[in-house]
Amino acid sequence: MAPKRKTVVISDSDEDVPPPKQKNSPQKKSKSSASSSAPASSFSYKDYLQRPGPESLGSKSIPEGAPGCLSGLTLVFTGELDNVGRDSAVEAAKRYGAKVTAAPSGKTSYVILGREPGPKKLQTIQDKGLKTLDEDGFCNLIATTSPSQDPSYLNKVKKDEAKVKKDAEEMEAIEKEQKAKDKRSSKASSFESTSPNSQLWTVKYAPTQLKDICGNKGQVEKILNWLQNWQHQLQAGFPSDNSKNDIKSKRALLVHGAPGIGKTTAAHLAAKIAGFSPLELNASDVRSKKLIENTTNIDNTSIDSFFGSNSETHPLNHSTCLIFDECDGMSSGDRGGVGAMNTLIRKTRIPIICICNDKANPKMRPFQSTCGDIVFRRPEATQVRSRIMSILHRCDSIYLHTPLY
Repeated sequence: MAPKRKTVVISDSDEDVPPPKQKNSPQKKSKSSASSSAPASSFSYKDYLQRPGPESLGSKSIPEGAPGCLSGLTLVFTGELDNVGRDSAVEAAKRYGAKVTAAPSGKTSYVILGREPGPKKLQTIQDKGLKTLDEDGFCNLIATTSPSQDPSYLNKVKKDEAKVKKDAEEMEAIEKEQKAKDKRSSKASSFESTSPNSQLWTVKYAPTQLKDICGNKGQVEKILNWLQNWQHQLQAGFPSDNSKNDIKSKRALLVHGAPGIGKTTAAHLAAKIAGFSPLELNASDVRSKKLIENTTNIDNTSIDSFFGSNSETHPLNHSTCLIFDECDGMSSGDRGGVGAMNTLIRKTRIPIICICNDKANPKMRPFQSTCGDIVFRRPEATQVRSRIMSILHRCDSIYLHTPLY
């Protein structure tokens, strides 16, 4: 039997030639094709970061509302408010008793829409059928809503008022005690002291006890415990317990955080409570390597006063706590000062507290291996507000009829 011959098609046209058969193999979808078929999102995170601020900030003001007029409401803000500003609006909402959340939910009372709101929040608003207000509607809500009769809000106001009065009474008692000490002191009788009425509030109402500190109380307690155990650790040779943040085994601390949140105040107060005499060096003092080595002699025998050309010498003893403030602000005139301070820390026989704003600054790198780490955060508005209200009530019996939200 003759073998079958393959049929060969001869044609002068490509259209007559049948297309080659393709294997039925599963096709893999590429990421590019999948992404091209999906609808492109109109939201750009880069554009969000570069969004412009309020266009006419200050042209309108938030109206004065009744106490607790927004109590019981849950608000969400999205987009930029051009006239009053988003931050000011959030602050006002909290001040009048509203709860402000980051994302809308079924419990949201109103969503305040500004310019260029978030697309995800807009989708949630549509899905859940939430009520929305613009900037003018939010201001009108504050102006027209009657005072709150919510029992929980009224109870909170009473508790806050009682707390403010109690703190003011304690401040008055401390002030009277201090005046009595000054009268008995021979130092007070040798010169005329500054009248309390002429003192700045930052001096007159400076914290005198731990509870007066606004925020970071846990960190202040760490500093206090470290100072109270310092002499014991010195005698034991500063043994390490191999913990993640073992500050007990360190001869010095590095306290860092944003400026103006109480780092230096906390260091001074903790040193005084622990029985130490704080001696501070800051950016106004010369802190070069040569001066630090010469005046401290590395073994803490003496230290210059560091104030102008005064050659007075302060003897150091076991009750001295050395505070190096603004370590990251050393200028070229302080060349080598960080290295000398670090050498001093390795051999010191008195506690040293270094304070800076930015721990990530390259100048602070030598301290990371020799100092215990203490991080300070910005205090919350409720903590600062409570202290201010106590001072106002102590001064002029002023009470702000609004809760410490």
